[in-house]
Amino acid sequence: MAVRFINEHERRFFTEEALSLAYSMFAEKLFPDHIVEAVMTEAVRWGCDGYTVDEALLSSILWAICEKPSRGMDVQGVLGHNSNKIRLS
Repeated sequence: MAVRFINEHERRFFTEEALSLAYSMFAEKLFPDHIVEAVMTEAVRWGCDGYTVDEALLSSILWAICEKPSRGMDVQGVLGHNSNKIRLS
């Protein structure tokens, strides 16, 4: 999958830092495409509910989605550290 285009409707919910993190998740391929798409879908839902999606919220959504047993994704293993703060850029 190529780097996903984030349209203006979605962009308005994100801070610049969150957009940078979102583009990094797509471009660096650290996570499978379905995980990144699920994170973006959930982030846009939060935005539609009136929240500003900042880097911390986007990271929290990523952690929540990756922690679902059905996903089987080990975020700490992929990122190679034990920090609770994800930094991809």
